[in-house]
Amino acid sequence: MSMNSTTIIREIEAFGEQWLHTLKETESAIKSKNFDMASDHVTLNGAKDRGNYVNRQGYRHLRNAVESILHDLGMTRRLSHSTMEKFVTKEFFEEISRLENGKKKFSVAAVIHRAKSHVISIKWADGSYVFPVLFAPYAKNSDFRMGPARIVSKDIFLREHERNLTKERAESKKSSVEFLKEWDSYVERYDHFIIIEICGFELDLAWDIGREVAEFCLNLIRMVFGYYHTRHIKLSGGFIWDELATKLMISKDGNAGFSSSRGPWGSHLNDDWIDMFNNRLSPMSGTLASLCALLASGEYVGTPILERQRYAHQLIAEAYCEPHDHIRLVRLISALEAFAVIEKNDKAETLAVNCSQAGGFSQTNTAMEIHAGVMNAYKVRNKIVHGDGASPDEISGAFFGIEHHLLDIVEGYTILYVGIWNIANPKHVNHLRRELKKRITMFFWNSELALSK
Repeated sequence: MSMNSTTIIREIEAFGEQWLHTLKETESAIKSKNFDMASDHVTLNGAKDRGNYVNRQGYRHLRNAVESILHDLGMTRRLSHSTMEKFVTKEFFEEISRLENGKKKFSVAAVIHRAKSHVISIKWADGSYVFPVLFAPYAKNSDFRMGPARIVSKDIFLREHERNLTKERAESKKSSVEFLKEWDSYVERYDHFIIIEICGFELDLAWDIGREVAEFCLNLIRMVFGYYHTRHIKLSGGFIWDELATKLMISKDGNAGFSSSRGPWGSHLNDDWIDMFNNRLSPMSGTLASLCALLASGEYVGTPILERQRYAHQLIAEAYCEPHDHIRLVRLISALEAFAVIEKNDKAETLAVNCSQAGGFSQTNTAMEIHAGVMNAYKVRNKIVHGDGASPDEISGAFFGIEHHLLDIVEGYTILYVGIWNIANPKHVNHLRRELKKRITMFFWNSELALSK
């Protein structure tokens, strides 16, 4: 029996003990008419019979068991806790019912087995998840694919789906028509769509993973073209910005001066952006498409390489969409720390050296620029987070000092991570840290030699 299976059994047994304790506690409360002692209970999802509640301690054991079962099945990102909790609770009470009907012994293993078997009957929310994006209003013919992701202009998307949407408007009931009207109104401000093909997820979790994959694709574009050109690229939902900004200044002589800017803005990229993107990243296209597909699969959850990639790209997306310059710098430094997996001591110097080795690619001048940029940015970052403050020029200079080489750094760490995955497949962060430390200096000089066995 595996360690995880033993843990699951132990947690469900502890849950059962607390459930019995809760029933006795409730009976005593009823007899004494003192309900304070039985007030802090949680109703169990999926249990309809009497006793469908447990105290907080018991519920923690149930949640731990559910989390371990999801991990055991490799479904932590694909199946919700509440759904698996319902399966476990249902089978727990089913086992009690079997005891009452003559079964000789309560079997926790049977509860777990039957709970897992319910997964087969789940109807997954497979499909194409569509995310509107403020991207490039002047690019009318964009159609770009990367693994399970497709970035397409609104004109092309609406032409492709015109028949379906027209039919939906004509045949849907009133409530659906209202949703369609809201969608039409909502997407009016956007110029592109990112479509992610997702299979084997529950609906809410599919939307979450789809957004992560969409931001991953946008991050690559942001890093290729730089912050100055892409700062107004934004994915729908989660971020707020004005379509119209108007400023008023009243001079000392009483005259009113107005200035206005009108969105949506997106970027000034035209239809050539795909060629420019491919020219920069074509050697990495297969690796990036595979990573994109891996992020969309929901598999290998908890593995340090994938989780570091996921978290770092989340921080990069937040940095590019962040309206406050000082917080943007802090997020970007945090993204580099996520990639570098450095220890707590001497963070600035270690991060600077590691980033220069990952992104230098044998070019000493590039490595020196990266080292200087990271050291300066970390110094400014420390001023910000420790309350000393920094001037706008300092913050701007620090951000662009890193951003100029950000794609090189991310590209280097991606190659390193893929190589380490193939060689060592680390299962915990310390193992990944050791592998990076062992290989990163040689990687600067010769990536193939660094990632050989």
